[in-house]
Amino acid sequence: MPSYEEELPQEQDYLKRVTDLARARLAAQQNVAATEKRKLMELNRQMYENTVHFSHDFDKLTEANQELGDIQTRTIHYQMMMKKLALYERMIQAPYFARIDFTEDGFEREPIYIGTGNLTDEDGLDAYVYDWRAPVASLFYRCEPGRVSYISPSGEISGEMELKRQYEIKSGRLEYFFDSSVNIMDDVLRSVLSKNASPKMKSIVETIQREQDVIIRDLDSDLLMVQGAAGSGKTSVALHRVAFLMYQGVTGGLSANNIIILSPNALFGRYISGVLPELGEENIATKTFEDIFEDYFEGGIQLSTRNNVLERLCADGEDGRRGLLRDAVEFQLSETFCEILERYAQLYERSLLEMPDVFYGGICIATRQALRAELLQSRINMPLAKRLRVIEEHLMERIHKEKKARLKELEQFVLEHPEHQFEVKAQARLLSIKEITSLAHKVRSFTRLNIMGIYRKLVGDHDLFRRAAGDLPLPPNLDEILDFIASGLKRNSAGYADGMALLYLRLILMGGKPSDEIKQVVIDEAQDY
Repeated sequence: MPSYEEELPQEQDYLKRVTDLARARLAAQQNVAATEKRKLMELNRQMYENTVHFSHDFDKLTEANQELGDIQTRTIHYQMMMKKLALYERMIQAPYFARIDFTEDGFEREPIYIGTGNLTDEDGLDAYVYDWRAPVASLFYRCEPGRVSYISPSGEISGEMELKRQYEIKSGRLEYFFDSSVNIMDDVLRSVLSKNASPKMKSIVETIQREQDVIIRDLDSDLLMVQGAAGSGKTSVALHRVAFLMYQGVTGGLSANNIIILSPNALFGRYISGVLPELGEENIATKTFEDIFEDYFEGGIQLSTRNNVLERLCADGEDGRRGLLRDAVEFQLSETFCEILERYAQLYERSLLEMPDVFYGGICIATRQALRAELLQSRINMPLAKRLRVIEEHLMERIHKEKKARLKELEQFVLEHPEHQFEVKAQARLLSIKEITSLAHKVRSFTRLNIMGIYRKLVGDHDLFRRAAGDLPLPPNLDEILDFIASGLKRNSAGYADGMALLYLRLILMGGKPSDEIKQVVIDEAQDY
């Protein structure tokens, strides 16, 4: 077997060939990108100028809309070019970090260099560097030299792996390489992690372990939960899985806007911000629970932060008050409380929602019994709020059908008052508008749900709460807990645990906001939820 000194010149020569190719590709791509940028700027300028002059012409606006579609397509193409530029710049510094020599059954031995992106010749036939997410790269993470196999899009590929090598490359210069085994890999992992202490999370693509690789490349599980001790790399694995899924998404249609990360706090987004770009992918949206709450309540309720609750729990003060806060939070975040909210939602719909008779022009256009029957008959797969909105639309339709006859009655009424004899129709229309506006407000008072009011009713009425709970186990100091929760609810503000309950109640009664874009959700620190 050749010695290190004998192989070093060959490895240095291959590194030079790859970095030279990356530099050539970078220079060529920079010229193309500069030309494309100038074209885009010119198209945008023309679009702006032309739209200003014919904004009143429908036919020309249609043409402008087509031009806008072309601009958007070229913009996406330009953005892909910029991603390629960033990849070539990284490759000039460190094009790969590993190599395996693999002999597929029936074929010749092939050295496979593994990096954070693909680099091929101009025809795209010969690969100089394989992306770490490519199927063949899984051999590096999962196998030792010997008889091996991996799953490719065409099926299982078997063969012999004769070499497994790692490299340390900095600024385009080969520092050293070594043929690795499991034990050496663990040493390298400890070394890399000790050097990477930083307020920013780093890519672990060079030190992924076999168990981590299995998780990252899992395409069979719809729901995947990763458990491990603090600092074991759960979040890193999750982000590398995201990068892998986006790599697979080149053919499956999964992109950055199809994935969302639910993070424990706002700092988390900054902490992980560099990982995906290091792996050649766009950063994806990260949201906290507070962000999601804001999306649904749109500023109507100010939510106390999680940190605020933790500070109050840890702060010095009256022990009884702090103990009551702890009891309240534990109860509000329990499965029992969730079940009570579900039962309360059903109880509210069946018997607590008040629906009055609706009169228009002295005529009853809908009785409370008819409204309730309509509500209960339309229960199939539709949240309460949507069914109430349908009832509201039906009522307004009936009102508008009676509007013409009512207008004649109002004109007759105005005629009976001499001071308006010269403005009968105008005055009658004004009275009609006021009457319908007042009636619409009354209808919306029971067809539009106030989630805060509904929740406050539950925690403020001890008997109602017990009625909703039924046979569920309740804390011995329930009355104190409910009084404590109710006292903390203001008109437009709520505690963090209240926010969980309010959002859950809103989802039950009003449904969620549909999103066709989101296909993958990553939850960090899932146990907190």
